[in-house]
Amino acid sequence: MSAEIPAEALQLRSLVRADQTLELFLDMVPVSEPGPDEVVIRVEAAPLNPSDMGLLFGGADMSAAVASGSAERPVVTAPVPDAAMRGLAWTMSDPHRWTWALRADRAGRLLGRRYDRIRHLPGPLAAWTSSRDLPRPPRQTFRDWWKASRGERRDRP
Repeated sequence: MSAEIPAEALQLRSLVRADQTLELFLDMVPVSEPGPDEVVIRVEAAPLNPSDMGLLFGGADMSAAVASGSAERPVVTAPVPDAAMRGLAWTMSDPHRWTWALRADRAGRLLGRRYDRIRHLPGPLAAWTSSRDLPRPPRQTFRDWWKASRGERRDRP
């Protein structure tokens, strides 16, 4: 069965605004034509991995989240506490700190390669592993995998 490839599709976006508000929304993005060795699949719905929610919610207080928008284009907003906002701003406002944060992520990946699962995290992260094990992190970041598999090609700005 062959279907026409849409020019645009919805994508879930997470944005932390300068006014200390997290906004989750569906954004219309262009769909690229597949290359000769690629396929396009239509996804009607997909669950969120609980471990990804921390990144998606960006430190926001989700207990104070408010839904708005429409059924077709819902928007969820939530306040970002001062401490989380300061941490995000401090990390992302300097290229060296951002690079350090990415390296810390890679260090965690190296730790995960040694073991099948990460069973204990240090300090304040210990609460996360008190009720679950983390699967071994992938050998490379998604961004590194993307560069290796797709090259530096940029279809979108």
